[in-house]
Amino acid sequence: PLKFMPERFLDTEMGSVDYKGQNFELIPFGAGRRMCVGLPLASRMVHLLLASLLHPFEWALPRGMTGDKVD
Repeated sequence: PLKFMPERFLDTEMGSVDYKGQNFELIPFGAGRRMCVGLPLASRMVHLLLASLLHPFEWALPRGMTGDKVD
């Protein structure tokens, strides 16, 4: 636990690490009854933060491109 090993955060044979406490490879917010009470709020705030960062930009298609050509 005192040595930083970044490979433990990579995908494993069982899938990616679950940050909500179901996977015991990484438990940053605790688990069970001792789980961090701010986890649901933090998860929702990520979407709000991303939206507030993207909203001020003026989005437009490149010249000569129409909406039907967008993937």
